[in-house]
Amino acid sequence: MLTPPRLGKSIIICNSSIPRKSGVLNWSEFYQFELDKPKLETANHKHWRDYFKTGKAGTDAPEYIKKASRIIEWINLSEEERDVLSTLERLEANEQAERDYLVGESKAEERTAIAKNLIKSNFGLDDIANATGLSIAKLQELKDEMRV
Repeated sequence: MLTPPRLGKSIIICNSSIPRKSGVLNWSEFYQFELDKPKLETANHKHWRDYFKTGKAGTDAPEYIKKASRIIEWINLSEEERDVLSTLERLEANEQAERDYLVGESKAEERTAIAKNLIKSNFGLDDIANATGLSIAKLQELKDEMRV
């Protein structure tokens, strides 16, 4: 049974993610953390206690505590701040997609150059297709371009 928290000394958290058959909260689903007393605590208690004292999840905290921290930080932002962050995240995603595309293009150009060298060395198109991943039709097109 939980004792009532002392003002400024502890915090109670309800785990609402546990399904309840009866729909009634079970008091065992409430957790009390003593903020000033680290006695007999598990590592997870330490991470939660540290989070509630500092407002930041430690670098060694479990991922679910870091995720909870990020969610709370997001909720505490103003609408304008959320819009700015969303815009920045979209810009970063677009830049990453562009970099990925350029890397893909670069690899495609590299495979084409390798294929051309293999065609010049009179390798069979099947062997070149296996080596480069290019289609036989694409290799035939390259071979025809090289003759012109």
